[in-house]
Amino acid sequence: MKKITFTSFWLMLLGTLMMTDLMGQTNVNMPYNTGPVSFTLAPPTLCTFNFFDNGGAAGAYQSNSGANSVVTFLPSNSATHKVRVTFSSFATENSFDALYIFDGTSVAAPLLPGCGAAPAVWGNSSCGYMGGNSPGTKTALGATGALTFQFRSDASVTAAGWTAVIAQVPISGCAMSAPAPVTVSTGQTTCTANAVVNSPVFTPAGCNAALNLTYSVDGGTPIALPNPIGPTVTLNNLNSGVHSIVWTLVDPCGNVVVATATSTVTVQDLVPPVIACPATINITLDPGACDAIVGYTVTATDNCPFLVPFVATQNPPSLNPNQAIDPGQSLNCGFAETKFGRVFGGPALAPTTITGLQVGIRAAGAGLYRFNIYRLTSGNAPAAGNANMVLVSGPTNVNMPNVNTTYVPVTLGTPAVIPAGSYYFVEIISTLGNYTMGNILAPDLPGTPSYLASAACGLPNYGTFASVGFANLSLAFNVVGFEGGAPNIIQTAGLPSGSVFPIGTTTNCFVVADVVGNTSTCCFDVIVNEYPNPTTTLACNDNVQVSVNENCEAFVGTDMILEGGPYGCYDDYIVAVEGYGSGFGGVTIDNDAIGETLTVTITDPETGNSCWGTISVEDKIPPTIGCNNVVISCGEPLPTVPGPASQGTEIIYSGLSDPLDNPGGEFLIQEYQFDYTFLPPGSPVQDVDVRIELTHTWTMDVHIFLTAPNGLEIPVFEVGGCAGPFPINTWWDDEGIASSNCLTFTEPRNQPYHLPGNPGAFLQAFDGLDASGIWTVRIEDQFPFGDAGLISQVGMYITVDGFGPDDVPQIDPADNCGNVTLSVIDEESGDPCEGLTIIRHWTATDESGNTATCDQVVTVTPLDLGAVACPPAYIGHCGDSSDPEITGWPTVNGAEITDEDNVCNIFVGYWD
Repeated sequence: MKKITFTSFWLMLLGTLMMTDLMGQTNVNMPYNTGPVSFTLAPPTLCTFNFFDNGGAAGAYQSNSGANSVVTFLPSNSATHKVRVTFSSFATENSFDALYIFDGTSVAAPLLPGCGAAPAVWGNSSCGYMGGNSPGTKTALGATGALTFQFRSDASVTAAGWTAVIAQVPISGCAMSAPAPVTVSTGQTTCTANAVVNSPVFTPAGCNAALNLTYSVDGGTPIALPNPIGPTVTLNNLNSGVHSIVWTLVDPCGNVVVATATSTVTVQDLVPPVIACPATINITLDPGACDAIVGYTVTATDNCPFLVPFVATQNPPSLNPNQAIDPGQSLNCGFAETKFGRVFGGPALAPTTITGLQVGIRAAGAGLYRFNIYRLTSGNAPAAGNANMVLVSGPTNVNMPNVNTTYVPVTLGTPAVIPAGSYYFVEIISTLGNYTMGNILAPDLPGTPSYLASAACGLPNYGTFASVGFANLSLAFNVVGFEGGAPNIIQTAGLPSGSVFPIGTTTNCFVVADVVGNTSTCCFDVIVNEYPNPTTTLACNDNVQVSVNENCEAFVGTDMILEGGPYGCYDDYIVAVEGYGSGFGGVTIDNDAIGETLTVTITDPETGNSCWGTISVEDKIPPTIGCNNVVISCGEPLPTVPGPASQGTEIIYSGLSDPLDNPGGEFLIQEYQFDYTFLPPGSPVQDVDVRIELTHTWTMDVHIFLTAPNGLEIPVFEVGGCAGPFPINTWWDDEGIASSNCLTFTEPRNQPYHLPGNPGAFLQAFDGLDASGIWTVRIEDQFPFGDAGLISQVGMYITVDGFGPDDVPQIDPADNCGNVTLSVIDEESGDPCEGLTIIRHWTATDESGNTATCDQVVTVTPLDLGAVACPPAYIGHCGDSSDPEITGWPTVNGAEITDEDNVCNIFVGYWD
């Protein structure tokens, strides 16, 4: 910024005038037709001049500047230094107002190379700088080391002029050579390294004595080294990777950069992880035991964290990681810069390396975005003025693509390393504020709000979305990277912890690798010893009762027969079962042994000793039986099996003509029950769909609910935006098509969420519940005044594993060991004319006399007289020998009703 300005009037009176500020700088304006003036640099008190046009720091230059508008800058010692000028801005009238730079102490000196011959006339554009053609940086070349400036302007148009800095640099210079590249390893216990590198080499030797040397790591803040510098420099706390070290030699007078050089330091993690196996585990078995369950723990540590990929989001986890971006919701401050952010982490955070973001974009033309990652030094929220925020990555500038309502991957320029247990803040800056940052139409989780800031809209500090009235929105973005995880310890030999270890020695070996591939291994033994000094005397039980298992088999083992002891490993004895052979440790018998008494002999092969006993084999497992409830019409035969095939899981009431209005003015409620008790209890719901067909003069008054057998009630249709007569003729399906258009409610499939006014819980809430039982659909007209409506169809379809939409398979009684016989006892209730209920008590008995029962509910619907068809009429005369003895039985829906049917009674008579 331009500070102190001297006008040409003061220059004319005082000749050469210098005033130094605290930085050793003086502001000099170009003289305005007052004749040549000169200024000499005088370190250490006067190191630079701020050089402006004749209008000074604040305004444009004056017109009619002529040949006497000349100023010369001289070095402190022409034998050792030369003047250098650096322009930071330049603007004059093109082709008419020119600045000339001469390589010497007057305008008689030659122009600096690149501008041609000396000017013959005013306005010679071939050798002056004009328009926007800035001279940039120019250094004197002549023996005087001085630079002289002349500015000429015509009588009309002016411009902003220029801003430049005059300084001096050594003639001979001081060349600097960077240290050779260095590769170092991380520490044994830390994931960083302190690299010792050689100091830069200066030519000629010692030329740096009066200069300052700094270095910066990966573009960070320069660090000044003490003067004189030592032979080596230690670079502390370098993370793994390749680091660029920039060395800068600076003249302390004016902070003029004399020389720069770049070197590299590569930090490698050469430290293998440490893996720890337990010591040898030695176990002695109990009598009869042949193995042992052994648990153990293997651990691993490393100087660097074991990292695993992660995606972090603070939005509702049911939608993570790609939450739906709302196409119509954005927060931004017009076209002014707007900042967004969110805090992540906390005491439970593992060591984390953030490599990028998934950024939600709402609308195309997103423009330039800027991304920063901060570590919070205190608290769990951004403080005013970012007072508690330390930048650990950024800024990363990205021109976002022209996309709509999608997530854009962003890779950070520098990964952000976050220590364990820290809070960190992710900042996303929309530099244009053009309403493109994506939001989710859902509130943030408690304690993790989305933040917004924009000075142009009166929000200089971060505030939550809720604080500006948008508690129902949250930012659409995720954080990606790596976090500290458990080491991946791989077993290469032996048995896992918790396994059954046999007698003998089992060697268990493990290997673990760190994130860069360093590995470590360890091994240990598990030694299982048989019970020492077992008895050689064998004693067998006289008789053992053995029950077969669900496969009608039983394993007759050594331990079932022997008694007394102590014995060695039971698997070392030979078991022989009469009719089934022999084997070490035991023999398997099957259903042929049911009801038999068999002789079992136990032999010790080492001594030849043996004993014998008997086993009585029984089947104690009852058969299985399942009942399916059925509905039959009067006249139909009763089911002959307990679990017949029945209707499927789709139940629809069709042909209805139920009113959905109530002239009396009270709420009208229609309820429809769906009997799914035929499904086995405990059958989990996989999906529920509801079929509705109705009309209504004001559809928004209609509310539809579904209630599960356990009492859970969910709204199927509760839409406040469907004003008018919108018909409903569809299946409501949470996996169908999302729609907010009420005219689409006649499509084959629709899903109820994302409709205006709907609540947040829908049919998917039933998934996993027990499907067996009575389900209820309730339809309400909540504002019945003057309305008219009609319900035509109501139905349900439940998806249950093993059951299709149209049928339920027959459940047949079964037994583990053979055939099953069935018996039934009926219990009737109700009136055949009103509806009869028969409970059939079924009993299944297996060949061993074990029984199982179930009750089957048979619902008999009353006879529809319209479905009764009488036999053909007979016309004859009483007493005629041709009179028939039997005229035939009536039929119902094609089924003959005989006098043997005990389901219901039908009276049919005739007379002459």
